[in-house]
Amino acid sequence: MKKEDPPTCPTCNDFMTVKHILTDCRKYQEQRKKFNLTHHLAENLNIDTTNIIKFLRDTELHKKI
Repeated sequence: MKKEDPPTCPTCNDFMTVKHILTDCRKYQEQRKKFNLTHHLAENLNIDTTNIIKFLRDTELHKKI
């Protein structure tokens, strides 16, 4: 496996990382609110993961992982 940088977010021009998607990306701001995700990655990952799964489905990101 090659060590490569993650892809770049077309909206924010930042690396498309789990943290970026779950806390920072402007494109998914409304969906994060809808599913009660915060701006703190550790907090999001320590809560009931049902909301993260719903978020991934709503944004169709589940198809990309």
